[in-house]
Amino acid sequence: MKLPDDLKTALEIASEQEVRALEQLWTAGLLAGVAGKYMRNAGVRAWRRFLSEITRIDMELLERHREALADPSHGMPALSQVSPVRFSTCRRLSADDLPGGREALSSRRVAAVVFAGGTATRFFAQMGELSRAFPSVPEMLRVRPPAPGDPKAAYPVTPVMGKSFAWRLAEEALCCGLEHGRMPVLLFMVSDNTAEMLDRHLDMVSRAAGIPRTALCAGPRQRMLPRLDGDGDLLANGEDGSLYWTGDGHGGVFEAIRSAQEGALDFAEGVTLDARLRSVGVRYLLMGNVDNAMLRPFEPMRIGAHTSSGAGFTATLVKRAGSSEKVGVPVVRQSDGRFAIIEYSELPPELGSAADGDGQLLFDCAHVNTNLVSIDSTRASFPFTLYTGKPVDTPSGRVESSSFEKLSQNLVSTLDPSKVLLLAVERRDYFLPTKNITGADSLEATVLALSDLGRSLLASCGAVVAGGEEGGRPALVEISPLLGTSAGELEGRGIGRGWVMEPGSSIYLGAVEPAGEGRPYSDRLRMERDSSLVVTSDAPLGSIELDAATGRLEIDRAKAGRISIGEGATVSAGTRVRIHLRPGETFVLEPGSVVDRDMSNI
Repeated sequence: MKLPDDLKTALEIASEQEVRALEQLWTAGLLAGVAGKYMRNAGVRAWRRFLSEITRIDMELLERHREALADPSHGMPALSQVSPVRFSTCRRLSADDLPGGREALSSRRVAAVVFAGGTATRFFAQMGELSRAFPSVPEMLRVRPPAPGDPKAAYPVTPVMGKSFAWRLAEEALCCGLEHGRMPVLLFMVSDNTAEMLDRHLDMVSRAAGIPRTALCAGPRQRMLPRLDGDGDLLANGEDGSLYWTGDGHGGVFEAIRSAQEGALDFAEGVTLDARLRSVGVRYLLMGNVDNAMLRPFEPMRIGAHTSSGAGFTATLVKRAGSSEKVGVPVVRQSDGRFAIIEYSELPPELGSAADGDGQLLFDCAHVNTNLVSIDSTRASFPFTLYTGKPVDTPSGRVESSSFEKLSQNLVSTLDPSKVLLLAVERRDYFLPTKNITGADSLEATVLALSDLGRSLLASCGAVVAGGEEGGRPALVEISPLLGTSAGELEGRGIGRGWVMEPGSSIYLGAVEPAGEGRPYSDRLRMERDSSLVVTSDAPLGSIELDAATGRLEIDRAKAGRISIGEGATVSAGTRVRIHLRPGETFVLEPGSVVDRDMSNI
């Protein structure tokens, strides 16, 4: 091809590295496609940016990406090459696993590394459907709706407050720290595309939930790889010359933790992240997707199963919902007897739909991408998996792109089978994926499931809670886990006995400390039809200080916001009550009070 004049001009001041990178693209036949499709009208400045960006490309990996794209059967095993892993034969959790998990948490040997996801492109493409996902507009959407560029971790998901995935995980970490005496390490794996936005979101979570900011870390950071279009050509923005990059997949976590990581656990000793984790006592990593609303990274029973087994890798499995479910499927390789987990994009139809003698799925296990990994078992080198069909908006129009990514579960194929634990759990307890706004595995389904959990929990405390009977609108219930996660804990706060939640009513309880003696909440609260009560606090427990190196917490409860909802209080039909407590602030609703007009101290 003939070089564009503006590219020639840009090359006159290019560095040697930039010239070499362009020559590599030319030799590989990759320059003509990007220049003809996306950089047709690019000026000198855009070509200068393009030259700078292509120096970041791993050409050998790029060629492998193109080869996979050209081969529709890339990575797909034949049915004859693998044997099934049956759900019924996998290890189950038991009460015997609980002590080991609690001991691991109390000694801070477990850290969570949550894959924070990309920039929620699919969610923003469906923003017009957002009202269908929530029965009523959650509080955080009134304050700040999601913005393009926000990572999926920052997307609202709870039914009343609209707390994000990251916010829920932060509260789970704090609850774990309170119960076991030491705050666990919580890391969010990010990319260059999401790190800054997630950092800002974690600032907000820290302020809103009263959680020390040092407990929430946006790191480690993924390696970035370029996206290709359907023809195998680089995607570029012809207006500024930038390429379209994406993270190298959640399997990139192992390379990331073995490298120097600025900003991640700076308080700990060591150059690499795994060395820093070891220096504060961590030996096991719970890894999973942020958009699994039932990730439960600090649930002790699963942790105990891993630590007691001596495994290097524990995979969480549920029963497959059907042959079309987009999940990984565990198998045994015939060639060497090792386990492998085949991603849905590489699952041959004949394998995915194969049936046993009873007509049930032969390969009936679904890998939910929640894994426990012993640090000593981590590896940096893995095969890559091809993903296609990701829409990207460019100045030239919307383009279907592909990415080439590493998957963390591919670690199993590098380990002796004796070092792999396949753990069968109930879907409802550990897997609530959120991939779209509406439909299957959607935000709509997740909000509904979390609403059901809240209603069931409140009902178990003795409340009468409308559940949408006879076509009526169900009540919405959301309670901060800091108040408790069991009926006994909530009853100890005065929650539930004699309460009535009429159709369409909603409640969020986020204040923990009582105003004066007794309990913060009282018997016989009545929420009439379509009423709402939201109680939030900047300091639900008080001022919390965290020794980041040891995980020890010091709490000054004198600085907590305090609440008293008196016995027999009523919020009248259609009334909205918003109570926000600042540090040390108190609010009292006298016994027998009837609130019949909107109230807010915000």
